[in-house]
Amino acid sequence: MDEQKLKTVIAKNIMSYRKTENITQAELGQLLNYSDKAVSKWERAESMPDVFVLQKIAEIFRLTVNDLLEEHEEAKIKPAVVIVKRRVIIPLLAAGLVWLIATIINVFFNLFELFPGLTWRVFIYAIPVTFIVLIVFSSLWWRPYLTAGFISGLIWTVALTIFLSVPMNNAYLFFVIPIPLQIMIVLWYVMKLRPDMLKRKKK
Repeated sequence: MDEQKLKTVIAKNIMSYRKTENITQAELGQLLNYSDKAVSKWERAESMPDVFVLQKIAEIFRLTVNDLLEEHEEAKIKPAVVIVKRRVIIPLLAAGLVWLIATIINVFFNLFELFPGLTWRVFIYAIPVTFIVLIVFSSLWWRPYLTAGFISGLIWTVALTIFLSVPMNNAYLFFVIPIPLQIMIVLWYVMKLRPDMLKRKKK
């Protein structure tokens, strides 16, 4: 295989796997500490990443370097739609499991008349647990703004569960604690914004 042919194969593979993972050129560039222009040149076969960068790309896409150097049939690369569906359905199934367990506990408590009049709280406690599950999957697969939203939901629902669980006249003060945390989450999200998104917002 000559050099130009190799460039073309690598370009096609980088583009295909990037789209399969549903990430932009800018996002891939950030992961590699390169600009989106460099990634664009690789995908147009105008230049070729060195061996070290190829290794990093392979790690990001959970591949071997050989996978990037060899030609593949289109059918072997899973469509991005399949990946997106999986990344939505799996977190929803995990969240559904949380609510299934909460329902089983609620039924158990009612059958054996445990904590009479308080069994409904099981479902309230399931809300922050659901947010924890979503935060885990969001940090792996989804955008930072979703992670920030789920973290916000977690801190406010934790405050709610404490408010409902602590028999105090001034228990409402527990809702004051999340306020500075919420501000910190917003600042964290702003730091996570891609430079190109910030430029568009300024315009």
